[in-house]
Amino acid sequence: MIEFRDIQYDVFDVHTHWSNLVCKILKGPLEMAALPQVLDLVFSNWAAVQGRTRNRRERNMEFFRMVLDQFGIDRAILLPVFGFDVEFNIEIGRHFPGRVTSFGMVPPRARDVEHRFERMREAGVKGLKLHANYHKFSPRLHAAELSRLLGWCSDESMVVLFHSGSHYEIRDLVPLLKPLDDLRVIIGHSGLGNQVDQAVAAAKTLPNAYLEVSSQPYSYMFERALKDPDIGVERFLFGSDLPGIHPLVEAMKVLQFPISEADKRLILAGNAVRLLGIHIEENNQST
Repeated sequence: MIEFRDIQYDVFDVHTHWSNLVCKILKGPLEMAALPQVLDLVFSNWAAVQGRTRNRRERNMEFFRMVLDQFGIDRAILLPVFGFDVEFNIEIGRHFPGRVTSFGMVPPRARDVEHRFERMREAGVKGLKLHANYHKFSPRLHAAELSRLLGWCSDESMVVLFHSGSHYEIRDLVPLLKPLDDLRVIIGHSGLGNQVDQAVAAAKTLPNAYLEVSSQPYSYMFERALKDPDIGVERFLFGSDLPGIHPLVEAMKVLQFPISEADKRLILAGNAVRLLGIHIEENNQST
């Protein structure tokens, strides 16, 4: 929960990352990828957390919970960055079921794509993250492989979050998504600056596409989309891209929108609750 102008808001962050690789030997590289506040929190509490946890994985799960508390995030979707993050994501979601919602990943062009998807289904992840660069696919060149995976997600009621704004054109996704009426899609970063117009156009065309606000500087485009009767406030989601971006800076974009307090609550938490069918538990932050 965060407070702005004496009003408290629940926060459901749909775009966060963490890794089991957090360790002292990698502190230097981590400084290039994470906020100083995050690293200060982790390494200043290292001895205490290590003393009350049984192994590295449990220690790093506890650090993620502490980071969520630090920034007032009541609940978070945890997205894998690399393939080795997936099992950690699944485990942390089970360890903190009231705080963390796990997403998996399946490269659409993997030879064992069906096996990998089945693993995600069995693990009970709520959705998949797809990244064209990391997963080496193009919506235009690999439409068949991508459509097959998206169809499986639709059948299993999994949400799909696409990294956007680089490596492909958002407009190329629209023909693949349009036939999948039941598939819910999050446009991560809403175009990451340079493709914001394509992100808004996609949301206008696809009634089950959601605009996620992290790392997107063109707030005036969001304000237009908020007024658009084909999009509106119900299809905006708060995301921060933690630990690389400060969640309170991203939240401030939402809090400064010229919309009602009720609408701000929808973007910061309510829409994600409705999308995923997961409620925010009261008093779930540690003291």
